[in-house]
Amino acid sequence: MRYNKMDWIEVDALEQHWMRADVDAQISSDRIEIKTKNVAALLIAPPAPASALANVKQVVIDGMTLPVGWSKAGAQFHKESGAWKNGALAATASPRKTHALSGPVDDAFMDSFVFVRPTGKPLHDKVDAWAKSELDRAIVEWRRVFRGEAPVKNDNAITAQDIANSNLVLWGDPSSNALLAKILPKLPIRWDAATLAIATKNSAPPITRRF
Repeated sequence: MRYNKMDWIEVDALEQHWMRADVDAQISSDRIEIKTKNVAALLIAPPAPASALANVKQVVIDGMTLPVGWSKAGAQFHKESGAWKNGALAATASPRKTHALSGPVDDAFMDSFVFVRPTGKPLHDKVDAWAKSELDRAIVEWRRVFRGEAPVKNDNAITAQDIANSNLVLWGDPSSNALLAKILPKLPIRWDAATLAIATKNSAPPITRRF
């Protein structure tokens, strides 16, 4: 999802990440014909000149014919239960991978980011010491490799603007880092002084590490 646009086609969602995805699109006099593979949502952005779309009334995606209504941004389509429909994917309660928010972890460092330093009491002193030493090493390595200063703020100094505008790299544990404690209820993770349990995708018994 990092490099999701070419010319007048933009991929907004994949069916399965880390698998190849293809879009083959052509404009004819009165329609756009598109063939996709492993794509769950896409945007047709008006090409230059926009007059190429003046007579386009239909879009045929994987053999399914849909009417098209152009907005300033273009026209959005999504797949639902195997069928293509007009409009964007509906919002969900669970996070969804999107452009610039898809991983791997490198994705976080290709835009504004902040290292968030823990200030609270940790669950374990040794783990806390390790996390702080790794944070210090990350700051040094960022300066050495990228010749710039990594932005660092304490967890109790993070603002709503930081959350809205930057990727936050959280160090510590849910006891020492207030931001980790805040998001933990939304994650498939149970993390306390005795256990770190990560629920698996297929609902198998969780992977558990006891301290």
